Amino acid sequence: MTDIDIATADGQDRYVPSETRDITSAGHEGVYEWVAEHLVKDGMHVLDFGCGTGYGSALMAKAGASVDGVDASPTAITYATANYGGPSVRFAVADLMQPLPEPCAPRSYDLVASSEVLEHVVDPFAFVRGMADSVNDAGVCFVGTPT
Repeated sequence: MTDIDIATADGQDRYVPSETRDITSAGHEGVYEWVAEHLVKDGMHVLDFGCGTGYGSALMAKAGASVDGVDASPTAITYATANYGGPSVRFAVADLMQPLPEPCAPRSYDLVASSEVLEHVVDPFAFVRGMADSVNDAGVCFVGTPT
């Protein structure tokens, strides 16, 4: 994937982690670090809704969750799988405005998290509805935005 700019592939802008910890990385990674510390409990089943390059999914898995990351970008999912996939983290390409593919069963997640995605979608109501359709009755939805 060295000839593809992951940050702008598929016509989207997305954060790609690097060795540098700057204000951009603090903003993007910091949201998931907060979620991992305050919302993730050991053994939770978590959905990263609009996971991009997968760094947030990995942070939540490190906190003890099994995580499914979904994103509309095949390029981002390929990157996420190669860099962050593992026994407790799996990724799938999905249209976030439509029902999710197997194995993402409706109402099966304890936590549905999404960061820096809502402001990019055409229909924010359909987006939030997709999150709500994924979380179980005792679960929590978390949305992070840049403003």
